[in-house]
Amino acid sequence: NSTTNIIFNAGVNQKLSVGIYDVYGRYITGWEPPVLSAGTQVITWNTAPGEIPSGVYNVIVTGADQFDSIQLVKIK
Repeated sequence: NSTTNIIFNAGVNQKLSVGIYDVYGRYITGWEPPVLSAGTQVITWNTAPGEIPSGVYNVIVTGADQFDSIQLVKIK
């Protein structure tokens, strides 16, 4: 499967920044969606074969009142 759904909760209505980093802290990709409503949010990351190697990735979600870290493992 070449897509991964990243699911997180926004505590309040706010603008969030979502970044994906490899285990060395190198920025891979990210999103700055418009202001999100409070509640469960889903962002789809397209990890097409050949573009993103297998490995461990960290998803960092930040906002004015929020910081979340999610760890993902991509296996070919």
